[in-house]
Amino acid sequence: MNGIGDIAAKLADIPLFEGLAPDLLADLARASHVARLPKGALLYSAGEQARVLFHVLSGQLKVAVSSSDGGEKVIDVVAPGHNIGMAELFGGVPYVSFAETVAPSLVLHISREAILRVVDRDPRISRRLLRAIGERQSALERDIASSSFKSGCRRVVDYLLRQAETCGDGPDATVELGMPKHLLAARLGFTPETLSRAFRYLSEAGLISVRGKQVKLSPKLMHTADNDEVDSVIRQPAAGDAWRDRAVRAGGSRVAAWA
Repeated sequence: MNGIGDIAAKLADIPLFEGLAPDLLADLARASHVARLPKGALLYSAGEQARVLFHVLSGQLKVAVSSSDGGEKVIDVVAPGHNIGMAELFGGVPYVSFAETVAPSLVLHISREAILRVVDRDPRISRRLLRAIGERQSALERDIASSSFKSGCRRVVDYLLRQAETCGDGPDATVELGMPKHLLAARLGFTPETLSRAFRYLSEAGLISVRGKQVKLSPKLMHTADNDEVDSVIRQPAAGDAWRDRAVRAGGSRVAAWA
């Protein structure tokens, strides 16, 4: 996996470097390597200076911030095919977060200096970098707005709709929950128990159906998610949690087990 040819082939599959000339790919490959990491391994820690771009080839990682008393807030869960640390790498600032594997993972490390050499020779790369950083910034702002002003159910709906954008299943998209329940709960900012209740409530409201890790979104949810019609169904107190209590008491459809 660490041979120059193998790494160049992996680099060519990354959208950031798509269509790059073979000599530039070879230059990048010589300044890159693949790390095989066990579950629970730190990719980087808060305060470290960014020196490489990380690209996840397999496995899964969480990006999180921690407090002095041991509290933790999960910012993102990164799946294969995605990059980590782009803003810090090109912004010249230390990491505020830490990244840790939540499953055995293969991560490609790509040297900052090598990327900058490529940028000098192929202006397409700089445009792609700017777009990727902009998309990441926009996603973070959406997350902050959702966690600050929206109920638990609305946060779950927003997350499912963002995932559905990439699956292309038409009017009743099916989303694969690619992470354990506790990790998705942390990602959305509440406990696993609260997440289960939110899924149960949405299921009983006819907006989703859940079987294992498969969540099927109803056409009503897909077509009217930004309108008052759906909001009137899921608009419940974010705390105090009448919606949680009603979900537990209700005797309607059940949500299949999901660990």
